[in-house]
Amino acid sequence: MSARSTSETQLPVAWPLAGSLVLTTAVVALVCTPAPLHSWVQIFSRATLYLLVAGSVHGLAVWGVCRVRDESDGANLPLVWGLIWTAWITVVWLPLVALLTAEHSPWVALVLPVTVVFATLLLKWRGSQAEMDDDDFGYYALPSTPFQLLQSEPLWRILLPAAVTSIAAELGITLLAAGHGWGAGCLFGAGIVYPVSSWLDRRAAPGGRARGRAWGRTAAGNSLTVWLLLVLALVPLMAGFGAAKLSELLGIEVHARSTFRPLALMHRRSSGYDSIILIQPKKPHEVLAPAPSAMSGSVSKDTHVIPFDGAYWYFKEPETQPAQDAHVMRGDPVKMRMLSADQQPLVMEAHQPLGREIAMSCCRSLRVDVKNADNVPGSIAIEVLLRDRLASKKTSAVSLGTIVLPSSAVSPMPLQRPPVDDKVTFRLPRDARGKTFNEITVRIKPEFSRTLAGAQVGIKDFVLQP
Repeated sequence: MSARSTSETQLPVAWPLAGSLVLTTAVVALVCTPAPLHSWVQIFSRATLYLLVAGSVHGLAVWGVCRVRDESDGANLPLVWGLIWTAWITVVWLPLVALLTAEHSPWVALVLPVTVVFATLLLKWRGSQAEMDDDDFGYYALPSTPFQLLQSEPLWRILLPAAVTSIAAELGITLLAAGHGWGAGCLFGAGIVYPVSSWLDRRAAPGGRARGRAWGRTAAGNSLTVWLLLVLALVPLMAGFGAAKLSELLGIEVHARSTFRPLALMHRRSSGYDSIILIQPKKPHEVLAPAPSAMSGSVSKDTHVIPFDGAYWYFKEPETQPAQDAHVMRGDPVKMRMLSADQQPLVMEAHQPLGREIAMSCCRSLRVDVKNADNVPGSIAIEVLLRDRLASKKTSAVSLGTIVLPSSAVSPMPLQRPPVDDKVTFRLPRDARGKTFNEITVRIKPEFSRTLAGAQVGIKDFVLQP
């Protein structure tokens, strides 16, 4: 008769755990990436999806390794499921590690050591069970010896683990201070293996046997903990005041926005503003367009700067402008966020009246200088229209085209990034002779997935270039 019953049989965990860690890490690195979110439902769904993907890949990886190594022969489904559920206490942390890594969050330096701690606990637990099984067999099969000669270990072998732990901790702190959270987390994880192993060796009771039910409860607790942490890590991707405050608390977004005030835009049938106009303080400037030379017909070589002191319009299609009773207020879109409260995309435009007509043939190009404080992943395009509000019949507009802001096309988008200066240059049409304009309109167009919130982009000035 076997010394252990069938219910106590357990499959080896080292190779299945290693295979799952490698495969699951590769998959979650591709899936768990920052993306624009607009509601709490999307955040909860995204966190759940990340865990489901990781759990599915983990289960397939463990089952596949067991089949390849022929460790599942004779093992029934409960044994394989028990192995999957037990190893999950370590693998469950991988989606959080992947998301924090993609967000360049310093908190990855804490999550990585936690993952290593649970991996160490699992391997030590299975190793201790194997040793107990060997001791039981030796007790019944081998004669006992009255004496045993114990030899002390060399001094260097005793001091080496402690020295390695200390060096890893110091280097990890240095890397964390330098902003390398992932490298610091790896060093912290390597340094924590020895203290955890020593603690388990001192805590182990002679003749005791760990129970698998405790690990099942731990796996369930880890799943809930990771889900909640995933929700917290996804909140900064949602436009809103609470998201900004929480991202500052978590260290994911470090630049302060003391005047951050989200305003909601709704249709008239709902409560709230149906359109908003942000006005800017007037700046002293005089528009002097480059004048053509009387002799050669060429323009002068001087550039002229027009500081932006117009207004930002926020409204919704099918309207083409804010309503007559639009909410008018002073504000800066770099420091404020406009939100759609009814799932209808926002339209954002910047309007700069010039006070006089300017010939389109005055210059060859128009440069738009902007400040981009938006760090939500997704491109932001700029379209410029030159309008003549004094046209006799109908307001005419000439589009100079659409160009994506280079600062918005960064991938992955660092959430710690402070506001950056950017610029785009538009060529004026060659067939614009005889046409004039007295207003510059800039349409700020984020990609469709993030049109429920106004982009945090502000116009600094316009530059007429000869």
